[in-house]
Amino acid sequence: MLLLRLINRIRALRQHVDKIRILVLLLGVLIFGSIAFYYFERGSIEELNLGDALYWVLVTITTVGYGDIRPTTLGGRIIFVLVALGGIGTIAYVLEQLVSFSTKNQIKVLFGSGAVKMKRHTIIVGWNAKAEEAIKELRHADEAFLVVGSELDHAALNAE
Repeated sequence: MLLLRLINRIRALRQHVDKIRILVLLLGVLIFGSIAFYYFERGSIEELNLGDALYWVLVTITTVGYGDIRPTTLGGRIIFVLVALGGIGTIAYVLEQLVSFSTKNQIKVLFGSGAVKMKRHTIIVGWNAKAEEAIKELRHADEAFLVVGSELDHAALNAE
């Protein structure tokens, strides 16, 4: 019983892998960038603390770049390049996931392969003259129906 629950939780977690991946990537860039920037720049920038380093990383990732805190050491500049690329990569990955999600849903709707939630309906398998007649009768009776088949005549199905 415990094993089944664990398996179900792992399956549920798999549905959110992309979201978790984005979060881990973003947190990795934030934590690594903040600690590394603080390590390299703490001696050259007066009163620099981890909060300032985190602020610098956020400003760099979002490509705002106010310029109020700038790396002055070679290590700090290398961290700048890594954080800037990591930030751009993270933003690009988030955008790619959003576009992918949107496109997948549009394709499902377009080809009718999305989830269908119906109750008290008739399922018609295949397309022929009898199916066409059954559809006319179901429409006339205002009853719900679902047509399933690989060779559907969408124009005829949508025509009334």
